[in-house]
Amino acid sequence: MGARPYSFVDIAVLDGVRERFVRGDTLVLLSQSLDQVLWANGAGAVLLGFTDVEDAQGRPSGLNSITRRQIESLSGFPEIGVNRSLALRFPSGTSSELVTMSASRLQLPAGDYGILLASTLPAAKDRSRAECAELSLMGLVRNGQAAAIIGGNAEIIAATPTLADLGISATELEDLAREVRFQPDRLIKRPLATPKGRLPCAFALLDDEPATHLLIAVEEPIEEPAQQVPAQTETTQAPQLADADELNPVSSVRFVWRTDAEGRFSAISEEFVRAVGAPAADVIGRQFSTVATVFGMDPDREIAGLLERRDTWSGRTVYWPIAGTALHAPVDLAALPIYDRDRNFEGFRGFGILRLDEAENDPERIGLSLVPGTMGILAQTHETTPQNITISTEPISHTDERGLLPPESVVEQRTSAGRSLSEIERLAFREIGERLKRDQRQDREAPAIAEPVMSEAKAEPQSSSSPLEKAPSIEPRPDTSILDKLPVPILIHSGDMLHYANPEFLALTDFEDIGELIQEGGLDALFPEPYEELSQDTGHKVRMRSRAGNEFPVEAIMRFVPWAGKRALMLVVRKVGDATDTAAIEEMRSLLDEMRTIVDTATDGVVLIDRDGHIRSISHPAEALFGFNSEDVRGKPLVSLFAIESQRAVADYLASLYQNGVASVLNDGREVIGREAEGRLIPMFMTIGRLPGDTGYCAVVRDITQWKRAEEELTKAKSEAEHASSQKSDFLARVSHEIRTPLNAIIGFSELMLDERFGKIPNDRYRDYLRDINRSGTHVLDLVNDLLDISKIEAGQQEMAYEAVALNDVLSEAVALMQPQANRERVIIRSSFYPRLPDIVADLRSIKQIALNILSNAVRYTQAGGQVVVSTSYERSGDVVMRVRDTGVGMSQADIEQAMKPFRQINTLQRSRGDGTGLGLPLTKAMAEANRAHFSIQSAPGEGTLVEITFASTRVLAQ
Repeated sequence: MGARPYSFVDIAVLDGVRERFVRGDTLVLLSQSLDQVLWANGAGAVLLGFTDVEDAQGRPSGLNSITRRQIESLSGFPEIGVNRSLALRFPSGTSSELVTMSASRLQLPAGDYGILLASTLPAAKDRSRAECAELSLMGLVRNGQAAAIIGGNAEIIAATPTLADLGISATELEDLAREVRFQPDRLIKRPLATPKGRLPCAFALLDDEPATHLLIAVEEPIEEPAQQVPAQTETTQAPQLADADELNPVSSVRFVWRTDAEGRFSAISEEFVRAVGAPAADVIGRQFSTVATVFGMDPDREIAGLLERRDTWSGRTVYWPIAGTALHAPVDLAALPIYDRDRNFEGFRGFGILRLDEAENDPERIGLSLVPGTMGILAQTHETTPQNITISTEPISHTDERGLLPPESVVEQRTSAGRSLSEIERLAFREIGERLKRDQRQDREAPAIAEPVMSEAKAEPQSSSSPLEKAPSIEPRPDTSILDKLPVPILIHSGDMLHYANPEFLALTDFEDIGELIQEGGLDALFPEPYEELSQDTGHKVRMRSRAGNEFPVEAIMRFVPWAGKRALMLVVRKVGDATDTAAIEEMRSLLDEMRTIVDTATDGVVLIDRDGHIRSISHPAEALFGFNSEDVRGKPLVSLFAIESQRAVADYLASLYQNGVASVLNDGREVIGREAEGRLIPMFMTIGRLPGDTGYCAVVRDITQWKRAEEELTKAKSEAEHASSQKSDFLARVSHEIRTPLNAIIGFSELMLDERFGKIPNDRYRDYLRDINRSGTHVLDLVNDLLDISKIEAGQQEMAYEAVALNDVLSEAVALMQPQANRERVIIRSSFYPRLPDIVADLRSIKQIALNILSNAVRYTQAGGQVVVSTSYERSGDVVMRVRDTGVGMSQADIEQAMKPFRQINTLQRSRGDGTGLGLPLTKAMAEANRAHFSIQSAPGEGTLVEITFASTRVLAQ
């Protein structure tokens, strides 16, 4: 059963594919059965023998049986995991090509799986970004299709020749780049407006740093039925705030918006404001729930819940009223939570599409009631019951509609039970809008008669038949006693009209009172730059001017506040560079000087490197180490400071840190060879680490010349010691060989004389002397043989004939040889051998010697009536162990250390030193280690001794 087909961009955007696709690697995606090509880039299609991407997709893979078996031989196939290396042979013309590739199991969008084969060319690291982009687009050239690699600023890095024919604007590319950041699958598919009509388009985000996108468009215009915007059935004198051309049935507006941590709108695109009109876009500083309640959006609180939970979301549609019309248009919204470096929530950054071509009649006709300044009143009115609605006849001041934060009097709205407003609420909104329009016209036509109008309004009877009419109340002048005591400069104004300045503000600007400030020119006298150009972001730095004309920088924060029944702007400023800031700056400078002094005092050199591997600066110790000045090497590659044979190692070290692989975690430094300015070479140890904020790297280098010299001296001393030991062993071997020849003659002649073969020995004393000569010669011969064996082992010249040895048989033979001596000493020898013990790989002669030496010592140092137990065992780990345990006098730890030294004996039983050579245990241990076995001895005074010889499982033959 074949896998379902996918479009090219569906696979290119997947994790594990897009990173390699951006680099221009060779990529082939096969079905799990390896018989179908699900996807391939241009290089992958060529590798399989196809002309381009379209030719390869969905076609049989054509893999030969050998290549299929290589892939299927991966452990766990088809669940092979990721990045399994293997070398595959592909047909290439009349021959074949061997390619090293990595195989991964890839999950596809529909839930099925495929096998991804990827190969990186050796020259991949040297490619530029443009070269990688050209390789990525290879094989995508087809008539009627265009493709491009787009950068983060909507610049075209590489494109097919057909892209220019479509006439896609840079603005469209910028909108796509902004919109795709909010898509969880990193992909957008939608029609794209071009001079040739609306063309199908796919836009994918392939890489985040630097931002890299893939654009694929097809020159097949989408035919859309003409849509008619319903005509207004009600005439109104409201100003037409939405431009006529922006209500074009085939137009849409893309915009961005942002909220703060408390859910208040803090920014929205000007394109959106122009499209729906400023009164409908008067949301800056207001809670989303407030706007949703007033405009009847989000009745189920779905978006409000997402904002409260701080989730990433997209694909939510609301209907937004268009000011001055009876229409509302659908708006598609998406948002992403944003955090600072300390993971503190800062709000949401969102993207939206206003579909003006789908505008329709609004049953509530909210847009007809919207004029500048009404949003705040509508929000407050909706919080009250309809019977308590207050209609003010005072003109609304909207001198600055760019408010940064909401008025203090606006309270977060309660969620409406549904989208539709009640009949009384709709009448109230309509009445408010009409009254505000009428007041604004009166302000424009006859501003001087505003007072009589207010008087007439006061004279109206209170018992009006309409519940919407109520006499306005005159609010008293705000109490400024608290503002007078605040330690921060505050100015309250409405446009160019100044209302209040607290003592701190007057002291900062050197004015006596607010009247003097007004006479000097007001805001124009305070700010040398136009006040309208102040940023809407809080904490923006501007320059301020005092009465004497001195200019100084301040941080300005603006808030909307209620003032005498109207809205005004409260300006809060803070002088930048005051005593607190100066102290903090001085403290930071002091810390910086201390750190610089520490770095310059240390003997290690410090090199700062940028992200591209070029030197930014070097410390004074590094200057002394390399012989270069910091200015001489600034901007040069880091590898230029090292010898040719170390430059590759330094480059690989930097590359491993950049890729965030295992090497970046296990950062244990490197030994390199530095190059002085005069050409001399210096052995160094270098450690490289990342700088905070991913701004580059820091390399610490240390001169290890002394260490290398000491290392050479130690190596030389070791070599001399080994040579001396070899000479000693060779001397002992030669001497032992020369002594053994006359000893054999002495022993042989003494035995011949004791047998009296050539005549009787009349004197018994001569016979006793002959026995002593024979015994002494045999003892010396044993000593010489042991010396010869141990010297050969130490010199590594012992000839070992490894073969299969039956350990049970060897021990049985040793027990039989030692039984007469044990009988004379009245010592019992017991044996316990493991049945069917497997053979071991060892030298038979040395194993017999080991067994005899251990048994001889056990019998010699066991008192009459004691026991010696010889046993073998086959451990669960596969090891074979030979044990000899006795009930003799035992040894202390000091005695064991003494016995393990050559020519040293312990006299526990007060025996004569002539009984042994002092080489028994040392020689036994040396022979065991020569057979790759482990020798161990355990003993305690009065408790006997246990000797174990362990043959590892690697030296045991299988049964």
